Amino acid sequence: MELARTKNTVRNTTWGAIYRLVALVGPFVIKTIIIKKIGMAYSGLNTLFNSILTMLNLANLGFSASLVYTMYEAVAKEDNAAICAMINFFRKVYRIVGVVILGLGICVMPFLPQLVGSEAPPDANLYVMFGLYLLATVMDYVLFGYVNAIFSAYQREDTRLKIMTVRYVVQYSLQIAILAIFENYYAYLVTLPLMEIPNSLANYYAAKKQYPQIHCQGMPSAEMKRSIYHRVRTLFGHTLGNTLLVNVDSILISAFLGLTALAIYQNYYFILS
Repeated sequence: MELARTKNTVRNTTWGAIYRLVALVGPFVIKTIIIKKIGMAYSGLNTLFNSILTMLNLANLGFSASLVYTMYEAVAKEDNAAICAMINFFRKVYRIVGVVILGLGICVMPFLPQLVGSEAPPDANLYVMFGLYLLATVMDYVLFGYVNAIFSAYQREDTRLKIMTVRYVVQYSLQIAILAIFENYYAYLVTLPLMEIPNSLANYYAAKKQYPQIHCQGMPSAEMKRSIYHRVRTLFGHTLGNTLLVNVDSILISAFLGLTALAIYQNYYFILS
């Protein structure tokens, strides 16, 4: 068991480093092309929309981390029935969260002009742009995003990281080509929801292949649900504080100082990160 944990740790760390490199270099190149080709304001829009959707993701309430933590004991005991019940419960929760985020996103849409401020590009349809971002976020919840909990519980994050690395290499390459050749921000945004589909399917089939004994069936006991809800309440305060700290500043800068100021601020923040 100790050897397996050590092996998993090495795999997770290695692929975590590779994924982190891709996740840093790709957005840096894309951000540079957006600024050079279509303007600083669009870079600001990117940051603003990401910040808004990160805030909306608070609807998750920390369920992911809470459920994975609860699953560890069942994995250690090889209690497949309990794991299946928790995954089934998680699937239902995730899809409810996806619908809630969709509803909250639609409620935010009327306020986009105020959040964007006076520097909105004249040819930009804020509602279509934000809608594409929102669609990509919701798809992660309503498709097969819940299977990531299986990889985490079994300490096989490397599987998920491999899939995400391939996904982002393809996605960033496609986005760079679209921006460099066509200079079209809408075409760039369409890739966001489109890439969610193969990514989600790849996670689903990888989990099915590695853990064929895990199915979405049954429901957790009342005691297990109480344990999950207790951890959700505990984690939500931390999640709320961290999310507000990182994302509210972007929204306020955009609303009061404009997209250009936000883009400049985010460029420095990105390099420091």
